[in-house]
Amino acid sequence: MIIFDLAALANDEHRRHFIDPYENPAYEKVPENNELGWKEGFYCNLETTPHFGMPWKPDYQAYYDACDMDEPVKPVIEMMDSIYQNTINFWKEVHLWSERPESIREKTTKWMKENVLWDSLGCEISLKLRPIGDTRPQEQLFEEWLDSVVRENGTVRFVFSAHKPTIEMFRRRGIFVFDCGQDKY
Repeated sequence: MIIFDLAALANDEHRRHFIDPYENPAYEKVPENNELGWKEGFYCNLETTPHFGMPWKPDYQAYYDACDMDEPVKPVIEMMDSIYQNTINFWKEVHLWSERPESIREKTTKWMKENVLWDSLGCEISLKLRPIGDTRPQEQLFEEWLDSVVRENGTVRFVFSAHKPTIEMFRRRGIFVFDCGQDKY
């Protein structure tokens, strides 16, 4: 079995500002010892409240809703296509996993049909999405899925992922991982 983390195929940088204040140009981190007395971890919205700190709250709904605008990561998609062309039972062997919630399966499937070769050739691929309401970190979610796969199918040959903690989890479990994150996380 070969696992592709969907984050390795889809560049989400255009929407990271919804969940990461360091990526949001409207927010600036307020230092711990500033003149206003705000504690580390609070942010100042420079557009609407230039003098008041506020706790950062990520907007995961907006983040996931914008997933259909992700740019395809061409080198990883080309690698997936190459594996397809050289693997007899590709659709049985390749699995796509994503921390995206099940609620956006339709958007995710549409994006895949528009950007990944195997789908246009009529192959069925296993797409595993986060159950609705599950808020565990991706590496915990993927480790649970990995345990299930190993019990049912045996061996994972290798993984393509872009998320550092998930990469570390797979490596800790003895699985070879292609790091596709380009240090973006």
